[in-house]
Amino acid sequence: MWCFEILASICFGYEIVRTLATTSFDALQRLFCGAVIGFIANSWIVFILSFFFGLTAFCGFLSITIMFISTFLMRKYNEKNNKHTSFIFHLTDFQLFTYIFFGIIYFIFMYASQFYGYTKSKGAGFSDMPFHLNIINSFSVGCNNKRDKMFNILTAFYSGTQLVYPFIPNFHAALLMATGLTSARYAMLIPSVFIVFSLIIALYSLIFYFTKSHLACFIGLIIFTNLGGLGWTHV
Repeated sequence: MWCFEILASICFGYEIVRTLATTSFDALQRLFCGAVIGFIANSWIVFILSFFFGLTAFCGFLSITIMFISTFLMRKYNEKNNKHTSFIFHLTDFQLFTYIFFGIIYFIFMYASQFYGYTKSKGAGFSDMPFHLNIINSFSVGCNNKRDKMFNILTAFYSGTQLVYPFIPNFHAALLMATGLTSARYAMLIPSVFIVFSLIIALYSLIFYFTKSHLACFIGLIIFTNLGGLGWTHV
């Protein structure tokens, strides 16, 4: 069911961006920006529902239903107001090359570091992965699976202590595991792919807005990728 949760989130976010952005974004920008918004919205919907119904498949089904109905209503509203009902975008050859080039690089990073083979990680994942898996599992099967208060979220590291951390990204992975019945690896990897592509497109669009140069966008993404040095070449 996790496929439908991802699809519902993307469709929901796409319609929100189309409603708010009007002519500002093309279809590709609306898609990937909407994906991030949809994942966040879905996480909060399931977080609220899980307090009443538990983090179960029924909770996931209810969330999918809410998001698809909301998407349908927003789409009808947008069609009525002629807000870019067609999925159209135009890319230059250099822009397409940049998206593919950096998309492949970042995908390789994530594929190798996001719990590869369910036993391995690389780079910063060596320190981050255990931390995030603890929080994810605390929601999916652990101490935060059933909460006595809406925001009574306990840390998985110190028994009985409140968690003070922005938990929504970890909760999203947990909901895909608990309600969508996917593995920890793909619960982290698949949303991360959409988020990274949205970052690439957002950075490219921002640089192009100020420079009007596709070459500057390519150089800007190279600089961004190497802000932490060249250690990533050893991953």
